Amino acid sequence: GNGTKTGFPHYLGELTERIDAVIAAEEALSVRDLKVDGADVMRVLKVPPGPEVGKVLERLLEEVLEEPSLNERGKLLARMREAFSIDTRGSGA
Repeated sequence: GNGTKTGFPHYLGELTERIDAVIAAEEALSVRDLKVDGADVMRVLKVPPGPEVGKVLERLLEEVLEEPSLNERGKLLARMREAFSIDTRGSGA
């Protein structure tokens, strides 16, 4: 050949893939992106700091990932009250 490259340069393809990955990562929420936090969990459910708080936030995150419109403070607080009443007296098992 004459050294002239034709077609889509490979580095632009790699860049496009990296951009797509960044966009996808931005869409994947984390617990920090929830409109409530651990302090809300402890206050609403009357639980002390501990693993239960993280478990509630993880469950809420799963629900928000399935239905992004749930990520509103009022909706999440109501969801906590409805679905996550934690027995703070222990398992009794």
